Amino acid sequence: MLMVREIFQQEPRAFEEGIRDQIKIMRLISASIKPASFSDEQVRAEYERRNRKIQASFILVDPKDFSANVTVSDADVKAAYDSRKQDFLVPDSVNVAYMTVKLAEKATDDEKKKAMAQADEIKATIDKDGDINAVAKKYALAIKETGLFNAEAPDLSIGWSFELLQQVFTAKAGTVLKPAETPLGIQILKVTEKKPAYIPEFDKVKDQAKEKLVTEKATELAKAKAAELQKTLTGKPLFNDAAKALGLTPKQTPFFANGDYLPEIGISEDFETTALALTKEKPLSDVVVTAKGPAIIHFDGEEKADTKKFEEVKADFKKSLYEEAQVKSVNAVIQEIRTRASLESYLPKEKQAEPRS
Repeated sequence: MLMVREIFQQEPRAFEEGIRDQIKIMRLISASIKPASFSDEQVRAEYERRNRKIQASFILVDPKDFSANVTVSDADVKAAYDSRKQDFLVPDSVNVAYMTVKLAEKATDDEKKKAMAQADEIKATIDKDGDINAVAKKYALAIKETGLFNAEAPDLSIGWSFELLQQVFTAKAGTVLKPAETPLGIQILKVTEKKPAYIPEFDKVKDQAKEKLVTEKATELAKAKAAELQKTLTGKPLFNDAAKALGLTPKQTPFFANGDYLPEIGISEDFETTALALTKEKPLSDVVVTAKGPAIIHFDGEEKADTKKFEEVKADFKKSLYEEAQVKSVNAVIQEIRTRASLESYLPKEKQAEPRS
């Protein structure tokens, strides 16, 4: 019982009920998963699709170039804020006080055990006395505070692991966590404050709302300009020459496959999907919106998948397809459960997307 309270920061009864609920949900999901089936031809075609590489030239129309042409009134900004307040949601936040039992850069196992023993003693003293500041003074340790932060913007400079951050966000205010080894040493953390998610009043985010609205309107202008350029470039045999004649400087990607990072673009599923669908016969894309702005893409060349390597990795690749299909099936079941229960997710849309294939 003590272990459940110590590790999971929950009462045993609540912990057991949570486990039972999870088992019920997993049984429901398992019974609803649809089995997947792939023929050898399908496996080969998918391997070739994913491992085909292309090189492309592209023109990027930067929305920043149109921002000066955008004018919005205070009423426009307020209306935009009112229509999508959820965009300004500040997630659950926590404030953590912590002290550090320092370790040498190359501390031995014995030194780490000694430091952890001291940290355990400090935690026990805090649990008994309740005053973390007095305990810090007793052990001649400096106490620091993180200030309020949230899971979407954690303070990475303190070097806490994902697991430790999870404990921080699930613990109740006033909880002293079990000492943890971090890059800074053995640390004792106390969650001093928890602030529930909230939507700030308009006056608090007025500048942010205005910037967001201006960016959106500038992006629409950039899209219109990109569409105009795309129409002009359609049918021109020499893309680069035609673009330069319009005063544009196309950029070229290296050869890339699905999921690769692209200089100037970054990771953009829409850009990559559109580019990889281009061929010598259909070399010019429609306008594609990326995080950097609207783009027009031109097919320059391709490297086809290595069919000899496919035979070497065929079994593992086929297994990965089954695993991906299972994940998609589970996500579909969860989405159906959410829909039937009228549950609403407050995660940003990009975080609700299924894993890329």
